[in-house]
Amino acid sequence: MCNPAVVMIAGSLIQAYGTDQEGKAQSKQMRYQADISKSNAAFVGQEAGIIAEQGQVERQNVDLRADILRGQGLSGIAESGFEVGSGSALTWDIELAEAAARDKQTIQYQTDLDVEQKRQEQKNYLAEANMLRRGAGNIKSSASLSATGQVVGGSARALK
Repeated sequence: MCNPAVVMIAGSLIQAYGTDQEGKAQSKQMRYQADISKSNAAFVGQEAGIIAEQGQVERQNVDLRADILRGQGLSGIAESGFEVGSGSALTWDIELAEAAARDKQTIQYQTDLDVEQKRQEQKNYLAEANMLRRGAGNIKSSASLSATGQVVGGSARALK
């Protein structure tokens, strides 16, 4: 017949092993989630770069459209026999340049907001990845400590 103390100690060891393995599995899952968060951060960082480039292209397009409109308008004014550099023609030219500048400022402002939003999202993903990595280490340590406590406690109960 088996000694009850041996059975209790063996049960404690099996329980401790299960606790340790569960901690390792949870730790591994958290490290995997941390890797995903880190990948998401890299992706969002790339998105921020793309948004900044698109904003630059949009501002350049405003300049191009303004130049085309200006050329067509001034050409039409000159064909009508009016002097291009003075009076209402000059006023129109100045207003067109001011409107283009406002459009470019609006685009720049919106681009800056969008880029900043992506950069903040990137920081959040990186913080999440760091938190998950620290948590993974804590879970693993806690599981090992708990397993040790189960062995010691089970042994103490068995030896009473």
